[in-house]
Amino acid sequence: SRISAEGPTGFGSWMLAFRRSTLEPALAVLRNTTDNVPDKFYFYDINGKINFDASDNDRLSLAFYTGTDNVLFPFGEDASIGLNYGNRTVSAQWRKILSDKLFLKTTATGSRYFNNPEFSIGGTPFERNNNVYDISLKSDLEYIPNEKHTVSTGFWAGNLILRFNDSFDNQETFANRIQSRYASFYLQDEYRPHDQWIFNGGIRFNRFSEGDYFKAAPRLSAEYRPTSSIRLQAAYGRYYQFLTLITNEAFSGFDLWLTTDDGVPPAFGDQFVVGVKTIPFDGYGLDIELYYRTMRNLFELDPFTSDAAGL
Repeated sequence: SRISAEGPTGFGSWMLAFRRSTLEPALAVLRNTTDNVPDKFYFYDINGKINFDASDNDRLSLAFYTGTDNVLFPFGEDASIGLNYGNRTVSAQWRKILSDKLFLKTTATGSRYFNNPEFSIGGTPFERNNNVYDISLKSDLEYIPNEKHTVSTGFWAGNLILRFNDSFDNQETFANRIQSRYASFYLQDEYRPHDQWIFNGGIRFNRFSEGDYFKAAPRLSAEYRPTSSIRLQAAYGRYYQFLTLITNEAFSGFDLWLTTDDGVPPAFGDQFVVGVKTIPFDGYGLDIELYYRTMRNLFELDPFTSDAAGL
């Protein structure tokens, strides 16, 4: 089932939407005829947004999202599996036209991801509480000095908290909390010396508090348009990853996130791309792309190490 509404206001516009699964009637019928039917099974999400036109050059917006999946599934004589996971996010954005050549966009966000699986066998529960909190501020500035250049710069900084708890028979067996601060700054220029050529070069500097890492990541791309229907493209970039997802092959509810740390440097890769985009016939497009990517310093848990800190 779903419902949504939107409309104008005296200062901008608004939108609100709600969606929820409605399987309860079908599950009630199945319980009378079939075993192993979930006692609980539903998901819902709500999202909304308000736009506020403060002036001809200023627009503010506020958006939020919340969503949850919840299931409780019995099996056997005295056992059950319960899953409860979802996301909560809120963001505020300010877009401002500083001049006819200068544009600013600033966004503040806050989010929480949670995943709480619960198992019960013979009346003994096993619970896991996995939470990821992220608060960040991001700002981008675009400057167009002339028709040949578009210069962009900006930063992104935030605070990340990974909280993880296990309990067995209502007794805590493991607890871990990782707090990291991250920041990045970039500068790039899109250069169009001719109608047939577009060059884009830039660099991003990344800082991550866990392990005190500071990394520079260059980017470069070029596009050549010999005709109006053909585009030849080439690009190179270096990319760093300060987080890794530890997945469980048996059940995704046991997945957890880890960060870099002392002695565990961030993973990184260099990617090279060449491609061609064409319009061979009217109404048809054909894209062909080849890439080569390296992956180095990948880190993950060692399954043969009993110590969870052994990477």
